[in-house]
Amino acid sequence: MIALHVVIDGGAPVVAGGAELQVLALALGCNPHAELMNPGRERRALPPQPVFDLSVTGMAPGPGGTPGQAVHWLEGLALQTGQTVTITIVDTQRADPALPSHPVLPRGRTGLEHFEHCKRVYLELKDKYDAPTA
Repeated sequence: MIALHVVIDGGAPVVAGGAELQVLALALGCNPHAELMNPGRERRALPPQPVFDLSVTGMAPGPGGTPGQAVHWLEGLALQTGQTVTITIVDTQRADPALPSHPVLPRGRTGLEHFEHCKRVYLELKDKYDAPTA
């Protein structure tokens, strides 16, 4: 099976993959303006916001053809400047077990039902939050 072999700063590797996975993804997010997003964080004694975050995720098939289950190996791992992340695409017989992530859709709701719900909420709240047009 194809997998991602991820090593951070020479530490223990994470091997993400699975023969039945429908999706395998790695995302490295960078927000160079993270400090500006929450002014006053230091005054409130909150930890600094990460500038980089790493996620390795996948989508496993559900039982009997039901919608897939989101899984992860790394989720929103904070990284700092100077850290080294090595990613190798490997063909392997063994991967680390994935952890379940939050469901993609609320339990018992189809994609269309979720869309209709989100549309109703948007229409109810849009006038409250949209900027007035000139």
